[in-house]
Amino acid sequence: MLNTALLFTVGGLVLGQSTYPDEADILRGPTTRPQIELVLDGSGSMEWSESVQGTSCNYYYANNWAANDLLIASCGGMPGCPPYVPWSGRTASNPAYPLASFEMLQASLTGCQNATDGVLDQWASTVNFAIRGFSGSSNALLANFGSSQASLESAVLGMTFGGPTPMAQAYAAAADHMRNYFNNSNSLSCRQNYIVLMTDGEGNGGSATMSAGVGNASVNFNDVGSGMGTPYADVAARQIVWQDSNPTQYVDALPNVTGTQPIRTYTIEFGNMGGTASTVLSNMAYNGDGLPYKASSYQQLNNAFTQIILSIVARSNVSFSPGTVQNDGLFSGNYIYTSAFQPYQRGPWFGTTKKYCVIPPVPTDTTCLFVDDGLGNLLTNTQPQDKWTGTLSLSATQGGTGEKIWTNLFGVGSAGSPPPSNPLRRRKILTWRPGTSGYIAVDDTYPMADSLASTTCAHYSLLNKLHGFTPAVNDCANNDYSPVAFDAWPLGDTVHGDTVILKYTKNCENPAGDRCWVATVANDGMLHFYNGATGVETAAIIPGHLWSANDIGIHQLKDLADQPNLSEMRRFYFDGGVRLYHVDTNANGVIDTGETAKLIAGLGRGGRSYVLWDVSTFNGIPTTGQNPPQELMVDEDSPYRNLRETWAAPWIGRYRHSDGNLYDVAILPSGHDRDLDIPTANLGTLVPGLPPPGDTKTTSQNLGCSAFGLDPLLCNPPSPPISNSGCVPCTNLDPLTCPLGLFGVTGPTYYCYDWPGWAPLAPPPLNTFTNGYDVLLGPYSWSGGSAVAYRVVFAHFNLQPGDYISVLDSHQNEVGRLTGQQNGGTSPVSMPWVNDSSFYLRLVTDGVDDAPSTGFSVQRIEFVRRHGSTPPSTTWRPSIFVQDLNRWNGPTGNSANNFPSRPAAGDTRQQSGLLLRITSDCEGLTGPNELCLDTNSFNADATPMADLAYMTCPISAEPSALVEGGLLTAIYWGDECGQIFRASRDSSGAWSTRRLLRTNQAQAGGAPIVAASKDLRRIFTRLELVLSTCNGGRAVGVYFGTGNVQRPAEVDEFTTTAPATFPGMQASTKPTDLMGVVWDHYALPQDAGPEDLENITSAVQVADPRSGPAVNGWIIELKADEKVLRDPVVLDGVAYFKTYRPLGAATECNPAVGEEFIYAMNNCTGRPIADSNGNGSITAVDRHVGGSANDIGGDLLLFTPQKGEAFVTNANTAYQ
Repeated sequence: MLNTALLFTVGGLVLGQSTYPDEADILRGPTTRPQIELVLDGSGSMEWSESVQGTSCNYYYANNWAANDLLIASCGGMPGCPPYVPWSGRTASNPAYPLASFEMLQASLTGCQNATDGVLDQWASTVNFAIRGFSGSSNALLANFGSSQASLESAVLGMTFGGPTPMAQAYAAAADHMRNYFNNSNSLSCRQNYIVLMTDGEGNGGSATMSAGVGNASVNFNDVGSGMGTPYADVAARQIVWQDSNPTQYVDALPNVTGTQPIRTYTIEFGNMGGTASTVLSNMAYNGDGLPYKASSYQQLNNAFTQIILSIVARSNVSFSPGTVQNDGLFSGNYIYTSAFQPYQRGPWFGTTKKYCVIPPVPTDTTCLFVDDGLGNLLTNTQPQDKWTGTLSLSATQGGTGEKIWTNLFGVGSAGSPPPSNPLRRRKILTWRPGTSGYIAVDDTYPMADSLASTTCAHYSLLNKLHGFTPAVNDCANNDYSPVAFDAWPLGDTVHGDTVILKYTKNCENPAGDRCWVATVANDGMLHFYNGATGVETAAIIPGHLWSANDIGIHQLKDLADQPNLSEMRRFYFDGGVRLYHVDTNANGVIDTGETAKLIAGLGRGGRSYVLWDVSTFNGIPTTGQNPPQELMVDEDSPYRNLRETWAAPWIGRYRHSDGNLYDVAILPSGHDRDLDIPTANLGTLVPGLPPPGDTKTTSQNLGCSAFGLDPLLCNPPSPPISNSGCVPCTNLDPLTCPLGLFGVTGPTYYCYDWPGWAPLAPPPLNTFTNGYDVLLGPYSWSGGSAVAYRVVFAHFNLQPGDYISVLDSHQNEVGRLTGQQNGGTSPVSMPWVNDSSFYLRLVTDGVDDAPSTGFSVQRIEFVRRHGSTPPSTTWRPSIFVQDLNRWNGPTGNSANNFPSRPAAGDTRQQSGLLLRITSDCEGLTGPNELCLDTNSFNADATPMADLAYMTCPISAEPSALVEGGLLTAIYWGDECGQIFRASRDSSGAWSTRRLLRTNQAQAGGAPIVAASKDLRRIFTRLELVLSTCNGGRAVGVYFGTGNVQRPAEVDEFTTTAPATFPGMQASTKPTDLMGVVWDHYALPQDAGPEDLENITSAVQVADPRSGPAVNGWIIELKADEKVLRDPVVLDGVAYFKTYRPLGAATECNPAVGEEFIYAMNNCTGRPIADSNGNGSITAVDRHVGGSANDIGGDLLLFTPQKGEAFVTNANTAYQ
């Protein structure tokens, strides 16, 4: 890559070394062990009799319930309150397994229904816990860090309860304990530290002072309450996380542990505290870089603990090696435009794009990508100079387009700086609403209804982040949502995306007269346009489907900051290949007036669509009239139902169709299915697929209450509707289920849900008729959180005027509410959509019985499923598509299509531009001008296209095309089952197809073997095509490599597959991946496999390229766990391959390490091109000509400078 001094010069070709991988998985370390001090309320209110609820905790009730059945009445234990009194009738059945608050706490942590379902049972081996209780004047440490699970559970079960709630004192003691306890002998620099505080009431009694040094100041703590001193506990929470002088930088709260060690805070409000107490707990969590949770039942309390620990473990789940990763770039003239990104342990990654000169204009120039060594050799420059900013640093957070945003658009430039005036209007960020016409500015006027954020604060936090500021807002309470400071960097990362340049003038160096723009996609969800002369961002576009919950975008932008977590290590948004199609009629490299130019970008790992912009006329900022977006997306009513993650850049060129006309086309593979990345997933057979719901075809399911965990009474409306007056109390029903159905129990009577007797559902002492109550229901989710949005539809909704039901997201933020009578009280009514993986319902009453009502009941739950998560309803058929560039989303001239939404049912506009499809089964879904080839089609020689039955596996790599006379004549592609296919067109227009090679064993009859995905050779790289006569006849050399790009650092592949599964191998133990060439010629055997090619792993070269198995090609077995992860390149008779092999296992604070290899050999015979190890003889090992340690590195690059010889380099850039 760019920052290397090692260089390998072979036959006038240059190979450089690169550093750091572009696959996120390689950076992963094992799960680190977070350290959590649980600070638990032991005050008297935890024993109040009013807190008793029915539970499902039969194990706890039978083994740990107090035998004397004594609880505290009302606020017992406080001055003037009654002493302990028996609570008669508390038996296992009335209500079911009744527990008070303290018992629910103990059951949640130590075991509810059995001895192993407690939080401590599940997490003690993963998390380093300490237990602290607080009550009266005590805040004792009950179990220290490092305690056994048994000791932790004994500490919880041995807690005593009674007296006041010295919350802040205990909180201060916990922070002080962690600060003084941890050092480098009992902790590690990568471990994260947390306090989780649970209380059921407002802090009262006690005071404490935290030691100086935490938060860079002495912090005095007093319990929070009316008239109490300051700073409060919520202020303290901020000061053990953030620096006082720089609130965007973490403070070092553990000075005896290497590195910066903040202490973060999560809180649980048990019961509905309300008022100041509730606000303080929320502020503690938000200020403390955590989250607040609320619970009013055992189930919710257990869920709160579980979700908090899941969140904490997720935040500790991934460790990344530091550094800069160079990604794909673009070569134009003597300048290279290249992107870099930098991994971050928490939150989205950052990146930038830089401009370098390539070849030094004079031998003494040391600013370019390459330097002259004085002997006429080119060496990779370790410090090339960015032409836009002058920086010599290769860091992804220094120089380049990111710095130009700071200095040119914001006027200042450093992380943590105060924002400029009008901060959300300095950058031109645009988006569109699918189905409407016209771009929309993503600025301070962007509506919250479009961002789908759960709160106004969350909405502006997202806007701040997108514009390059910290997500924090100044003052939500006073509606000041402006950003607080510059973020660490203003641009997202470009991991797998490409860079292209739009040239409207010959040169791109003069800011005054030259008109050039560099375009690149990034995982901040944007396609960025930068001025080619200055590097200043002129505009950025966010695709419309990245905002809403749908099956096009994999993730929603509102979740940008929520990474990594246990389900998503990285959130990709705009990460696919980018290509420019330019009909350059005068061959001058400039998009001249009247010439056609189209820019195409795939969402990549971010989704299932390709977006096209006409850029024939462009001036830096896309306009509705000249540059509208056209999106080709997954759609169940057309062949594009088979579109999956659009990793590959399209091949673009010209094609003569079966109708005799010429078309500008793109060749698109159907894409990657990440469900098949699961190591044990079956690969090799047709996999079930989905008709995706989309935003206009939302799945509306009524799966019954059990699918969502809703109480059955919620989904059973009374029939006929109740029409008489009167109230029927629910004294004989479980108090948790009685108010949920909210309809008459028996007979034609109104249901009365405001009366005395509901105290168990409300915070004490709300036990009178006039106080009302608040019931929180949930969390509810479908299939373990496998949906991304929910909507509750009520069959009828008829509450009294002062009462309401609200729907909340997973963090209990209110999304919407319904009150009173809706639609006459008898017709269906819908709640707003909740764009989250789970939701809550909350019933709130005012205690005033002021109108007759029949309550509510749920008719159904509508949801949008997460990509790839639903039980299948159709078969997914991997395909190759040839699409008309001029009918990308349907006929041109339709403004609705130019700002596209998913086609509605029966709308077939997308397939109107589909010219050719190659698949195993056309399924009757063909467009008006489409030629579909499947197993029912016939080759030019009249034989059936039987090999297409083997198209059962994802096609992720960019297709390769053979062009003769400027027109497409053949398409080649590899798939994730290690198969290579070809479809070719003869001079008469007849198509023929065949499978050229399988790299794994086949079943009887030739079908791919079905095995665990980790145990099959897989092709993720583009095939390199070369016209050749190496084997004595006319052939197309198809150069390939196998390797699982999704598991680059794993060493457990092929471990469950016998070597016999891989015929023709020299290895006697574990099979390995391959690299090599297959000659596509008339005599290639049907069902060819590795056994039909010459194995030259140990040989210097093939014995005779014109006889024996070498006439079909040759293969080389790689070392154990070595994989081909980069596209092969052939130049001047030399074939280049690049591989990666993991070497060392990850440790808790360090990721796995490995090494890359670069191989160079004669493309006909496989012979090494030089004695690379200098031992005086040429052997098979001399194919290895270079590499580096610890990284995967970038692609091999073919440079064709305007002056001088073409050469291949390992500097990770690309050219156009």
